[in-house]
Amino acid sequence: MNTPELHTERLRLRRFRKHDASDMEAFFRIYSDVETNTFLPWFPVRNMDEARAMFQERYAAVYEKEQGYAYAICLKDDNVPVGYMHSSMEDNHDWLRAAQLLLEQGPCDRGGQGPSRGIRSGGNGVKPFFSP
Repeated sequence: MNTPELHTERLRLRRFRKHDASDMEAFFRIYSDVETNTFLPWFPVRNMDEARAMFQERYAAVYEKEQGYAYAICLKDDNVPVGYMHSSMEDNHDWLRAAQLLLEQGPCDRGGQGPSRGIRSGGNGVKPFFSP
C-alpha cells in the first residue's frame, strides 16, 4: 500500500499531485517557508526548480515504491495542501507516533500567516488508525 488517502472531519491526507499547478504552488509555498523549515534536515527551497527537485526526491520516488507514506495535508473544503507528512520506510523512525501527534496537535500554526493558514487540530478522527 502506498499513501492511501485518509480523511478526518476537517482534513484530507493524500498524495501531492505533480501535474496539478496548485499542488506544486502549495508545495513550493510550504517548503520555501523559512520559519517552518528552520529545524529540518534540509534548506528551504528558493525557487520552483528546487521545489520540483525536492518533490522528485522526497515524494515521486516514494510514490513509485510498493509501500510508502508521503502525504499532502489538505483542508477538506478546498483540497489545497497546507502541510505535509512524510515517512521513510528505510529509516528507523517512529512515524506512526509522529503522525498521531500531528493529527492531535495540528500542523504548524503561526497565527494564520504560515502555510498551514492557522490550522491547529481537528485531525483526531484519524487517531484510531495510528493507535498502537
